[in-house]
Formats: sequence, C-alpha cells, structure tokens
Amino acid sequence: MFFFLFFEKTKQVIGTVELTAPVEVLFEGVDISKYNNAPLHPESEIKLALDEVKEDFAFLFAGHWLQGDLGQDRKDVSGLVKIFFETFKNKKSKPALILKTMSGPASIIDRDQILKKIDMIRGTVISKNLPNIYLFHGELSDDEIDDLLLHLFNGGMGTRRQSSIPQPPQRIEDLSHEELLRIRSRNHPDKWPNVNQAAYQAAVQELDRRRSGKPS
Repeated sequence: MFFFLFFEKTKQVIGTVELTAPVEVLFEGVDISKYNNAPLHPESEIKLALDEVKEDFAFLFAGHWLQGDLGQDRKDVSGLVKIFFETFKNKKSKPALILKTMSGPASIIDRDQILKKIDMIRGTVISKNLPNIYLFHGELSDDEIDDLLLHLFNGGMGTRRQSSIPQPPQRIEDLSHEELLRIRSRNHPDKWPNVNQAAYQAAVQELDRRRSGKPS
C-alpha cells in the first residue's frame, strides 16, 4: 500500500510512503461463538450477584477507571458517575448503574479505592435520594462476561424491564440512516453465521432507494 505526498501549491508528488506491514480491518462486533451462546448457569456467581440488584432497569459500563481527578480520567468514568447521580437524583423510579471496573491489578486495596471515589463523587451531589451503583471489581473470564450479558439482556433483569425499552419503528422506511447501516453490518451474511438475511436485504434495498432518490 502506497501513500503519496503532495506539495500543496503545485500538487506535485514529492515522495511516497510504503506500508509493508500487514493490515487487517476488524469488524466492530462480537464473537457469537464465545458470547451469547451458552445457557446461563443457575449457580453462576454473576447471576447470584445480579439477583441482588433490586432495580428493574440498569445501565452497564465496562472499562478501566484510570488516574485523574473528577472528569479528568481517560475514560471519564468519574464523569459518568457524576452525571448518573445528577440525572436520577430525587427520581421516584431510579435505574441502577453497574460498574465493571478497576484501576489496576485486582486487589482489595484497588476495590476500596474505587468505592472511595464513588463515595467522593456522591458527596458532591446535593441530595440524599440518589440512585444505586453496583461495583463489579476485578477481571472476569469469557464465561463470566457471557453470564453477565446473558443475565442482563436475555433473562433476569432483562425480562423484567422489557416493557420499558422503546420499541423500534416497524417500517423499514422509518429507520434512520445510521440504524440501517447497523442492521446491514450486523446481519452481513459474509461476516456472521445465523444472521437475519431478510433484515439484511431490507436494509440494503432501503439504503439503495435513498441513494437513488426514489420515493418510498
């Protein structure tokens, strides 16, 4: 693969850069042979922990809580916690926030530091009626991550909060351009097995129709 360098004024080629290392474009998706595949084990520690969550709706965040003051850590986990508290304080029906996070190697010290950070942010919010945050600390295996997603979205809390999830439009014409691209990508028959080919074809046809300017 070659990249050409141009002189801005004359548009003449003044050099080339050759990329010799192999490049692979990764599809932004999930390995369905590893995740969302096995049935949830009834005695899974993840399931038992999530069963303690009393709320009918929960947000899930997974990522490292790195160094930095409030709003300054790389992934802005502190900002997420702050906004969550501010948004849902004093609400009659509150969601939960499940944090799958840690700052460094899994240890009791690191876990306690995370809890102190949450308490510190909680203290900056003027309210005594705040939503709950549940901490999942440490590393999880692939099977445990699978259990976490299965329990949240396919069972347990997921079934209890199904009615609160907005339903997508029924007509393909009502979907946004981004939603059509997402459907096409997630159901591409050359990328994933067991895809919804009807949804893929419908998305492709609607994208083609919009590109051509034809009426629906």
